[in-house]
Amino acid sequence: MDKVLRVYARKLLAIASICTWTSLSAQQLGRLDTNFTDLILPNTPTGISGADGALSIDLGGNRTLFIWGDSFLGELDKNRRREPSRFVLGNTATLWDGKTATSLYGGEFHDPQPFIVTETPDVSWYWPADGYLMENGRLVLFLSEYEKKENETGPFSFRYIGCDLVTLDTSNWEVLSRKPFLENDHPIHYGHGVWVSHPYVYIYGSKADNTNFHSELHLMRMELVAGLPAGRAEYWTGERWDANPKASGAISGIHTAVSEQFSIRELCGKIVLLNQDRYRVPGEIYLYQAENPEGPFEKEQLVYTVDEPGLQADSLFTYNAMLHPQIRRDEHILMSYNVNTFSETLSWKKGSVYRPRFIWVPLATLRSSPIYQVK
Repeated sequence: MDKVLRVYARKLLAIASICTWTSLSAQQLGRLDTNFTDLILPNTPTGISGADGALSIDLGGNRTLFIWGDSFLGELDKNRRREPSRFVLGNTATLWDGKTATSLYGGEFHDPQPFIVTETPDVSWYWPADGYLMENGRLVLFLSEYEKKENETGPFSFRYIGCDLVTLDTSNWEVLSRKPFLENDHPIHYGHGVWVSHPYVYIYGSKADNTNFHSELHLMRMELVAGLPAGRAEYWTGERWDANPKASGAISGIHTAVSEQFSIRELCGKIVLLNQDRYRVPGEIYLYQAENPEGPFEKEQLVYTVDEPGLQADSLFTYNAMLHPQIRRDEHILMSYNVNTFSETLSWKKGSVYRPRFIWVPLATLRSSPIYQVK
């Protein structure tokens, strides 16, 4: 198994509350909480101690499922990885009940496997995109499938195969169904943001032009049949819905480069986009809101500017901020961003170079009823 870390590795929350959005400066928003990382990725002999991705799905009943990308297993000793440590290429998960974190992956610690494997696990793997909880309690996930490029080495020697739609039983994490959703010839990686509003499921994806440092947010929708996207697909052109996928146009109002992964959530009666600019270093995280799934998004707000003291010394890069509005503390909601290193050697030695950072952002509401509180 290739040990090189991969760069790229959301049930929706309707908050029944009356909210007033306030405009706060970036200096007022975002408070880093290193202790929360230790709660979600506790230091245990066989648990997950390093990961990226950090997608979260509200399962209800005070339960959140964090789904990670590539992951390290094993203990840390004063920020150093202890032997034996293990690496999982693909995905793992953490079940969080507000007090306890339970690591979820396949196999055993000495020979771990991904939480969800592809149909060809010897040659491909899944990285998590987004998902939602069905009314019957089953979890629907969009999972991006990748494989190694032939005759290439290095941290970017992989290619996108497509996206699968996978349904899980949340009582035992059994895969109940699996079907292809997108093929690899599609220029837009739909599935990284999902918003359900019957009779449709709205599925977001980014379209990137890395040569010109430009990236857009695109949207498709499908009718729900028995809780799954199974009807005719339509694409937002920027003005109307069209059955032709080539007619897809960018959602307006977003003035930052859309990351490969981002968050679409419903908060305070608004559709909220959290995006970490794809090309800005070390990282700027922005919040947008919209009345409709197709936008336009507006009220762009810089909520956090990344400051990693070891950015140069540890060859760090940051990416793919996520919003976790089902987890609250006082008048704040949780968000995160990923940290990684270009040094494979260092990733096997130093724990902090591959662990997400969690941040509390003020909700600024008149009245709200938190799902649960973190003490």
